[in-house]
Amino acid sequence: EVMQTAPTQEFTASVRGGTGRLRSYFSGGYYNQTGILLNSGYQRFSMRANLESSLSDRLTVGFNLAPSYSLREVAEEGGNARGGGFGATQHVWPTDPPYDEDGNLQPLVWGWVSGKTEPNPIVVLNEQQNDRRTLRALASTYINYEIFDGVQLRSSGNVDWADTDVETFSPSTIWDASGPSIPEGGFQTSTYLSLLNENTITIDRELNEANRLQLLGGFTVQQESNTGADFDGERFPDDDIRTLNAAETITGDTSESEWSMASFLGRVNYTLLDRYALTATIRADGSSRFGEDNRWGTFPSAALAWTFSQE
Repeated sequence: EVMQTAPTQEFTASVRGGTGRLRSYFSGGYYNQTGILLNSGYQRFSMRANLESSLSDRLTVGFNLAPSYSLREVAEEGGNARGGGFGATQHVWPTDPPYDEDGNLQPLVWGWVSGKTEPNPIVVLNEQQNDRRTLRALASTYINYEIFDGVQLRSSGNVDWADTDVETFSPSTIWDASGPSIPEGGFQTSTYLSLLNENTITIDRELNEANRLQLLGGFTVQQESNTGADFDGERFPDDDIRTLNAAETITGDTSESEWSMASFLGRVNYTLLDRYALTATIRADGSSRFGEDNRWGTFPSAALAWTFSQE
């Protein structure tokens, strides 16, 4: 009885349009999946907007935005000593009914030892709170300029941002062997931000009927930061007020991290007679994660290919 039918629903709507030089796309969606365990599930609301404009025959700019909001209800699955709602089903007596004679859920059921000493798994799954809410936004913009035939400049910027909150609460209705437990809860929050800028130049030349050369050079820079906080509250006075300010004791900590990386890259593709190909690449990365005396690393590679079917 700790598992349930888990239907999935998904709804989407979109509209696409444009003129000769402007193209647009907008969409919205809703996704809902019930979990196979009691009191579990996942919902997501999402939107997307794509805009692209050809300002001239050689200049194109674009912008994309994709925000979303999700809510995940996490079931108390267990772990330590097979505890939790689902894990407890592995070491409670299958012959001991979870309901009493009046049809009410029993707070305790028979476990490995004599007597009713284990929390009722159904009660644990129904009463335990573990809600995760995430607000996320992905955004990108780019500009593409064809200097002349076969030579293109492209610059793009990307942003990935997410803010996540997690609220947990274990009420007094989840008993232990000695009776009703003392309520406890927790709150976690984290923020993630990633910034990426890429700049490339591409040259594509057909030298003659037999030879073709493609060159690419570029520079990229990326930065990522993470902040977080994790707090636990103990000895709540009751099950009604579940915010941390009601706890008698609050403990926790905060964290913050950041890293960045810059890269130079180059690639050469040479094709002969549409059957023989040579590719050579080189990339130089400088990262704050590398040692202070060895910030940069160079990574070359090369490959040969032969299209036998063209012989």
